Amino acid sequence: MMKNILKYLKKLIVSENMDFTNFQILKNFFVNRKIAKLRSSREAVKFNIINLKKFKNFLEKENLVEKCQIDKNSINSDEMLINESSELLRKFGFVIIKNAFDKEKIQKFKNNVKNISPKNYFYDNSENKFHYEMSNELIPLHLNEFLFDDKIINTIEKSCNYSTEKKELLEKIYVRQATKIIFFNTKKDNLNNNWTSGWHVDFPTQFTVHIILDDLGNDQTRMQAIPGTNNLPLIPGKHYNLQNSLIDFKKYFVDCYGPQGTMYIHSGNTLHRNYPVLDTYRYVWSQVYTLDNIFVSMDNEQKKNVFNSSKDYIDKLSKENKEKITPLILFPNKSNKKLIFQYNGKSFIETTKNKMTYL
Repeated sequence: MMKNILKYLKKLIVSENMDFTNFQILKNFFVNRKIAKLRSSREAVKFNIINLKKFKNFLEKENLVEKCQIDKNSINSDEMLINESSELLRKFGFVIIKNAFDKEKIQKFKNNVKNISPKNYFYDNSENKFHYEMSNELIPLHLNEFLFDDKIINTIEKSCNYSTEKKELLEKIYVRQATKIIFFNTKKDNLNNNWTSGWHVDFPTQFTVHIILDDLGNDQTRMQAIPGTNNLPLIPGKHYNLQNSLIDFKKYFVDCYGPQGTMYIHSGNTLHRNYPVLDTYRYVWSQVYTLDNIFVSMDNEQKKNVFNSSKDYIDKLSKENKEKITPLILFPNKSNKKLIFQYNGKSFIETTKNKMTYL
């Protein structure tokens, strides 16, 4: 009874839509004790600014709109690219890498997945237009060109804490769920009904990676992010109203666009949104990685589609990469429902979304 009363009181206190003020941010943050504890103690996800005046000065000083965008073609080696991109991701929770993958690699991937690509089978040749609004298709593991690419894995892991004494990672990343091909074609019906079009943050210990599969202009449907907001104590599951703030945030929006092969990575603590533009589409490879051993299962049919034809591919993976997907492979086929579970290296424990969000 008391637990239910506390939940009810929490709902009254914590609004789904929040003004971007010191009072609202801190009130909502400290009401969520698990997140407050996590982001105050775990080095990889710590916040370090609680005052919006200080944050405004930080934004004005850093010039993040330009700083967080780099071009692989202007950097001499992948090692230097990873060093630079991981430092940006660590400090500002966001990085765009133009030309991260060349056109040949992107085209090879698109050819390999053409039979499952939502973009391909929702195009009406007779009318020369798309009729479908949105789809997330899972990619079979052996066709997944980018999942373990060093530019992704090393950038994320290096952005988290690194022990120079022991020369080992303090934080390791796992593949939280199967990779998706996302196709979002903006129509009137989905223009106002898409929750992700509001400014929000994701789960604290996750990193999301997108690779642009078709050239994307800055006047098309795209993601927008505000680098540096990972330094604030924000919480998931809320929309932040940036208009009622002492900061003119429009100056600090970064549009995620570019030629095919452009990649952008953001931490779960960085403000972002999907910015829909009518009658334009966004077509990307999308993967969520996590620092925690809590995962979203696939139903039996999805698991079959992702893993059944990939045994040889899995056998050839390095020990480190195999470890990153082991929980998803081993998850028992007990239900066709999507479940959230914790893996301790030996067994699975069914848990709740709250464990993943820390709410």
